[in-house]
Amino acid sequence: METISKIQRRQKPVTTTHSKNKNSGETVYHLIVNEAIVLLKNFNSIEKRTYCLIDHTKSEQNTNLMQEFICYFWNISLQIGPHKETGSIQIDIGKEGLVACGGTESACLLFRTLQILHLCGLSPERNNILFINNRPLQLLYYYNSIIARGETESVSIESV
Repeated sequence: METISKIQRRQKPVTTTHSKNKNSGETVYHLIVNEAIVLLKNFNSIEKRTYCLIDHTKSEQNTNLMQEFICYFWNISLQIGPHKETGSIQIDIGKEGLVACGGTESACLLFRTLQILHLCGLSPERNNILFINNRPLQLLYYYNSIIARGETESVSIESV
C-alpha cells in the first residue's frame, strides 16, 4: 500500500482558495484525479487516454460544482457540500467503465479512492465526503460533447 507522501508526489499542486474543511475535500479530489490519470495510461487508444478538467469556479452556470474530471470511463466532481462547509466528491462510473476494458480499472480506482480517504484520515460515512453513483450512466455523450466544443477558459483537454 502506498503512503500518502508517495501519492502526493505524483499529484499536481493543489491551490488553496477555500476554507480548511473545503481544502481537505479538494486535496482528496486532486489525489483521486491523479490516480485516475495514472490508470488511463493502461489504455492504447488516444480516445480512452484523453481527459477533460473543468474549473466550474470560472463559470456561474453550476453553483454547486467546483471542479470536474471527465474521461471515457469516469466523471469525478468536486462539489460544495450540503452545508457549504466541506467539499464533497462524487464519482460517476459510465457504462464504458463497467464493461470490457474499463471494469478492472474502475474497481482499481474505487479501491485507490478508499485508500486515499483512509490515508488522509477521512471516513466516507462520517465525513460525508464521498458519493459513488452505482448506476451506470451514459457518460460517453457528455465526454464527447466536451471534446467537440474544445478548450475554453474553464475547460482544458489533455491526454496521457
